[in-house]
Amino acid sequence: GKPMSCASLVAQKMGASDEEMAAVAGYAGGLGLSGNSCGALSAAIWMQTLNWCKENPGQSPPYFTNKGAKRLIKEFTKYTKGEMLCKNITNKDFRDINDHSEFINKGGCDELIDILSSTD
Repeated sequence: GKPMSCASLVAQKMGASDEEMAAVAGYAGGLGLSGNSCGALSAAIWMQTLNWCKENPGQSPPYFTNKGAKRLIKEFTKYTKGEMLCKNITNKDFRDINDHSEFINKGGCDELIDILSSTD
């Protein structure tokens, strides 16, 4: 199947263009398939901030006082019981993008992706 990134999927569900989806694709599998910080969460925060910037042209985004990001993190950590690492959330070590794509295409992280993409 076609390569799929959890991060791109979140971005898509949040209204991303193809270019924006490509920009976050590498966040997949815990940033570059490393199993570290959740790439879907990173993409959701990025998209939320990007959307804020589009809605507030010329203004500086609220980097460290971002209420939307705080809500995302709250919903995320509620769902993951405080876990931030992809490898622990998924219980997987992704060998390559095909391994990750197969996991996503079979519904892996669907619930988390839905939570992230619907939190505003």
